[in-house]
Amino acid sequence: MHITVLRPSHGYGLGKTVPYSGEGLFMELALQQQDWYQLMIDDCKAILTEAVFTSNWSLLEGYHQLGARLICDTDFQKHAKGNNKFLETVSKNIGISTRNLYHAMRFYEKYPDINKLPDGKAATWKKVITKYLPEKKEAEELPDYKYECPKCGFRW
Repeated sequence: MHITVLRPSHGYGLGKTVPYSGEGLFMELALQQQDWYQLMIDDCKAILTEAVFTSNWSLLEGYHQLGARLICDTDFQKHAKGNNKFLETVSKNIGISTRNLYHAMRFYEKYPDINKLPDGKAATWKKVITKYLPEKKEAEELPDYKYECPKCGFRW
C-alpha cells in the first residue's frame, strides 16, 4: 500500500507516492496535512524562539549589571587593583568563573550603555566575549592600568 504526500515533510516531496508502513507514519503524515496542526507547530516554535531570545538578553543584562556594580564600586576598586586573589575570591563567592567576572567588567567598560551593543538584543554572551570585547594587546601596548570605569574614570 502507498500514500501520496500532499504537504512536503520529512524528506518527502509534494505529490510523491511513499510506502505506507504502519499506522504511526500514516497518522503523522495525516496530521501534517492539517492546517490547525501546522499553526500549532508554528506557534510552538515561535514561543521557543522568543524564550531563547529573552533569556539571552536577560543574561547579557545580568553580566552588564555585574560589571557595572563591580567597576563603579570604590571599595572593590581598592581591593581589586592588582590583586588577582581578591578577584578569584569574589568570583568564587558569587558562583561564576574568574574569567566570566573579567568578561563582565570588560563588557561594562566597553559598552556602558548596553543598548549600543552592535547586535542589540540579538547578541549572545558568547558573541559578546568572542566578537565585541577587545582583544588582548601586546605587552608594549598595555597601559599601566587594566580597567577604567566609564562613569568615574577610575583606573585600576
